[in-house]
Amino acid sequence: MAKEKRGAYAFHHSGSWWNQALLKDCGIIPYVLYKNHGFRSVMINFGKPAPEKFPYLEKYVRGLEMDFIPENTMQARFA
Repeated sequence: MAKEKRGAYAFHHSGSWWNQALLKDCGIIPYVLYKNHGFRSVMINFGKPAPEKFPYLEKYVRGLEMDFIPENTMQARFA
């Protein structure tokens, strides 16, 4: 039986991360969980996918994932 992979999911209080946040505690903690403990670490971002806004994902925290949720999904839910 295969061992299940644990996950760490980070949401930003305003809904959008910025590139520099990946190198602060909110990005480094999920990265360390991925690197040292085998977690699947995902930063959740609201809006359109824009990987070019996050060059640090490949440069400094390779393996940390960024997932995008359409903004209108959450607005419709809480309206």
